[in-house]
Order: sequence, then structure tokens, then C-alpha cells
Amino acid sequence: NGLYDDDGALIGYAFLGSDMTEQQQAHKDLLTLALTDELTGLLNRRGFIEHAKERLRERISSHENPTATFLYGDLDGLKQINDRWGHAVGSNALRAMADILKLSFRETDLVGRWGGDEFTVLLDDHLERSTDPASLISRVQAQIAAYVRTHNPPYPLGISFGVGTVKLAEPLIIEHLLTTADQAMYQQKLVHKRHATLIE
Repeated sequence: NGLYDDDGALIGYAFLGSDMTEQQQAHKDLLTLALTDELTGLLNRRGFIEHAKERLRERISSHENPTATFLYGDLDGLKQINDRWGHAVGSNALRAMADILKLSFRETDLVGRWGGDEFTVLLDDHLERSTDPASLISRVQAQIAAYVRTHNPPYPLGISFGVGTVKLAEPLIIEHLLTTADQAMYQQKLVHKRHATLIE
């Protein structure tokens, strides 16, 4: 819009900032959608990787021997739930687990859905040293028990976690850093299988 003096001469222009602000907000909203898992509302794989890299680079720049603790979770029996009750019920189980993880972990922890039945967590830098990951997993199990009591789902609801603490260095390849936690989860599942076999 033009600005004029008392004689009607053009002396400048006024630019309204609302249009720019709205564009910036629209861009921010689109970016959030691109990094969010549509089903669960958690970060999707791309979102988890981007946010994790940003946080871990901060650790590398501010710590002498930086480390990161990842949790890698696998929703128990999703295929069986889908086969017996249908994919809509399977989706409900994934949403329920996502809500449980949001309640169980701290706002400063990074929680995402890696894909399929897999979930990932990056523990907060300032809290991981004073927090035993086993206590966080116990909190998840307690929230699962509370959910089952309240909602009484027709399917068994559970998640298997592996925990891995890794040393950080560039380049940051999040998939490689998660490998330790993924392997720990696989070993845990083997132990549970052997235990179940012994009980039978």
C-alpha cells in the first residue's frame, strides 16, 4: 500500500506482515505434516531421523565424548491381530501403543514410529545419565496394563524393547545407530520365546 503526504505525494510503501506470517505458518504446517506419521501422530521415519540428527549434532558440539541412548520397540503380534481381527483393529492397536508411548516418555524424549510395527525413542541428553532405561520400559508396561484394564481390547497388547547406547561421531547415520537397540530387542524376543517354550 502507498503512503502519501498531506499534499498527496507518494512518500513510501507500507507492507502488511500478515500475508508473510500466514505463508510462513502454512509452510511450517506442511513441514510438520511431512514429518508426522498420519496414523499415530508420532514422528514418522523421516521426521525422527531429521530431529535426531539435529539433537545429536548439538551433543557432538557440546560434549567431549558424546553418546546417545536409543530404544527400539516392536509391537507384539501385530500380524496375528491383523489376521484375526482385521487391519482396522491392527491400526487401533498401533494408535493405542503410540498414545501409551506418549504418556510413558518425557516431552523431551524423541518418540517416533519407524514404520510397520516398529517404534523408536531417543532419550533426552540431559536426563539419560540419571535415568535407567529399564525404569522407562517399566513405565511403558504399567501404562499398557492401565490401558488394558480401562479399554479391555480383544487382542493382547504388548511391546518388546531393545536398548542401545552408542558413541557419536560424524557422519550421523541414524539407521546404523539404531542397530544396537534393534539387535538387543531381537535377543530379548529370543529369550522370551525360550522362556515360553520351557513353561509349555
